[in-house]
Formats: sequence, C-alpha cells, structure tokens
Amino acid sequence: MKERYKTYLKLNLISIFFIAVSFISISLAWFAYSGLVRTQTEIDVKAWHIEFNKSGEAVSNNVVISLSDIQPGMNSTYEKINIKNYGDSDAKISYKIEEVRILNEDLSIPFEFGSIEDKLANDYPFSINVSLNKKYLDAKTGEAVLNIGVAWPLDSDTDEEDSYWGNLAYEYQQTNPNAPSIKISIVIKAEQNTDNYKYNSGDVFLYDAVNNVKCDKLGNTCIKTHILNTNVSEGDELFLLPDLYDTYQSGTFNDYNTLLTNTWTVDNRDLKLNDILNLVSQDIDNTYLIRNNLSDRIIGYIEYNNRFNNYLNNIIKPYNSYIKYDTTKYSFLSSNNCYWINTEYNETQAFALVKDQNKGNIITPYDKTNICGVVPVIVLPKSILINEN
Repeated sequence: MKERYKTYLKLNLISIFFIAVSFISISLAWFAYSGLVRTQTEIDVKAWHIEFNKSGEAVSNNVVISLSDIQPGMNSTYEKINIKNYGDSDAKISYKIEEVRILNEDLSIPFEFGSIEDKLANDYPFSINVSLNKKYLDAKTGEAVLNIGVAWPLDSDTDEEDSYWGNLAYEYQQTNPNAPSIKISIVIKAEQNTDNYKYNSGDVFLYDAVNNVKCDKLGNTCIKTHILNTNVSEGDELFLLPDLYDTYQSGTFNDYNTLLTNTWTVDNRDLKLNDILNLVSQDIDNTYLIRNNLSDRIIGYIEYNNRFNNYLNNIIKPYNSYIKYDTTKYSFLSSNNCYWINTEYNETQAFALVKDQNKGNIITPYDKTNICGVVPVIVLPKSILINEN
C-alpha cells in the first residue's frame, strides 16, 4: 500500500508540475534554443515577454485607431503604444498596416512596405503618420514606441483640397454618425532578433576614421559617431555622422568640396539634407516644417521612392522654409556652430544646421558666403555590424 501511495503521489506531483507550467505559458511564451553548452543534453530556456502598453493599460498587439472628427485646423491626434522587452533575449519589432478606411475610401489592399505609409502621409490635405522609433530591443530593458498621428493644418496653402475633403468629411459624418471618419488597423510583430546586430538609428558607434577600424575607447583617432540610417537592412551601407564639434574645417559653401578633404582613410561623403530629414522626421510629434504665413506642418514619412525630391522642390523651397526638431531627442544634432549641408536652396543660399537663440537648432537656408563647418559622413559596409555584439 505504501509503494502504491508513493506511486500515486509521484504521479500527482508530476501532473501538478505540468499544470503549473501550462499556467505559466499563458502569460509568457517560452522557447528553447541551443547555445554554447557544456554537454549535448544541456538546453537553456529563455523567457519571451514583450508587453504592449497604451496610457498605462496593457493592450494587445492588434491596434485599431478610430477618429470621428476631422477638419482643417483640428488639434493633432496621437495614439502611442509603448513596447517593452522584459524577456531574456533581444527582440526585433516591426509593424504592418493591415486595414485603412478614410471616409468611404477603403485602402485595405496589399501594399508593399512604405507605399501605404507614403500615401497616408502625403496624398491628402491631412496627414496620417505611423512611426516606430526603434526596431531592436535589448533583452530585459529594451523599449520602443509606436506612434500614430493625424494632423490637418488650418492653412497649408491647399485651399481647394481643404474645402473638398472638409465637405466630404462633413457629409460623411452626417450620414454615418456612428462610424469613424478614419480607421486604421495595425499589427505589431515582436520576434527574437536573429539579425546578428541590434543598432537603431541615432545609436552611438565608435570608429577610428584615420586607421579605418572599429574602436571601443574614445581618444586619439577614435571618435564618436551616430548611425544615420533609418533602416539598416541586409546589404545596406552604414552611414555614420561624427559628433559635431569645432575642429572640422570651415569655410563658405562654395568651398564645400575642398573642405571635405581630410586625413581619413575610411570612405566618406558629403552630408545631404535627406540624411538628416529622414532621421528627424521619424519624430512625428515635434519635427515641423515652418513656412512663412502658413501653418506649421509635421514632416512625417518622406522616405519612399522619389518622395524626398518632390517634397524638397514643391513643399520646402517655394516657401522659404526651415526645419525645426527636438534637440533633446536628437542631441547629436545640437551645436553652437553652423554646419553646411550639401543641398542647395537657390543660387545664393544652401541649407545649413545652425543655432538660433529662439528656436534652438534648425535646418534653414543660409547665405553661401557665411563661414560654416563641414562634417563628412563615414560610409562603411553594413557587415561591420555582424557578429560584433
């Protein structure tokens, strides 16, 4: 009887153990991976726990944004999903816009990544922007924010479009009082990072540009740079912007190419407006195009195909515009000195990053006769990131 009791007890304990594991698996997804182990039978088990949070409340990875009242001059509306990696492994975050409806227009058809983002941000008098500020999250501590913003400036010099879409929105709201004017469904995907690198745009990267090698301690020829790429994918080159300080060569814009010459052995090139604009436009809360006598405009998504050139020639240049961004988020683009950007505004002006007492750092048309520094952009093969972590 004792032996049978022990047997039952053992079986019951095993059952309880598996029940406990099943309960744990409801709140945490577990996966096993083979690592560098001492014996062939040793397996490490890591916890996989990604949390999605909106306004302090846990939410699912399926995000639905509904907006009923849209009109010119509306207050910009934002929905933010905070993503935290509490697990034991590095994570890669991505999103996909699965459904879009604007009034009676259904855009729920297959789009390649970037095309639907471009359309929503640029093809209407209002702009709808989706931005994920980080793609790679470190284990246990990594955090990212998915931000969805809707803005409709009061005066954007598109009066006919404003009137057309404003009337459409009003009519739709009258005939469909219980239906949102705009509905967007987004799925956020979190997976174990298998890319062998985990850098996000703006991250620090130490490099010795004179000896053309990666380094790990500032000093001598080892300098601090920041990654300019907004999406480092397989096969891409890596673009690094060195810290802005006052030891670079300075001169007029007409001397740009001469000033770019340096003692570096690493490949490098000039700094262009789209390098910085693609980066700072990811902040869809605080990066604005400021135009004379018009409403401020969120820049938003301009990376798809030839959109930047269209934006430069038709939106920025005709209005004597400048770009204002949050230097607390982009501290490496903050300086008391001015720096030329090798993009011309007109015959007498080119764009420059300058310090303005009232506006902080801005990117603005600047007279070519001014004296500003020139900072080269380092160009590296992306393979330098592989297996270096």
